[in-house]
Amino acid sequence: MNLGQIEKNQAITIAVVLRSTADGSILTNPTIAAGDFKISVGGAALANLTNLPSVNPAASGSVELVLTAAETNADRVVIIWKDQTLPAEWEDGTLSISPSEPITDLALIRKAMLNKREIDANTNTEIIYDDDGMTPLVTITHSEDTAGIITQSVA
Repeated sequence: MNLGQIEKNQAITIAVVLRSTADGSILTNPTIAAGDFKISVGGAALANLTNLPSVNPAASGSVELVLTAAETNADRVVIIWKDQTLPAEWEDGTLSISPSEPITDLALIRKAMLNKREIDANTNTEIIYDDDGMTPLVTITHSEDTAGIITQSVA
């Protein structure tokens, strides 16, 4: 299961499937009740998910777990599902996620993503950074004259 990047203290929706205890097929309309899905945030005792999971889109077999920001605010989050009815309609399951700290330095991300380059469209400048991604090596100013000829000046 590919969950992608999950940030700490951010609400998120995760899709899982529930499989029939009878034949292992994906249930398109499972019966889900309070207490069927429990969560442990950072090793704390299991508790019911804040939001009761639901099938979405209808009859698709995709069960959405809508986690609150508080439910992702730990280094490790474990979700366990177990049908409480007897006989159980669907198989037990578990999901362990490791949320990461949010990335807040957008300028640093931009420099890394642009191969150590930063482009400012407002000033028509391009800055090329050293391998550390922080130390400017060259600043290039792009300009266009009235004839449409583009020139560059390097500082």
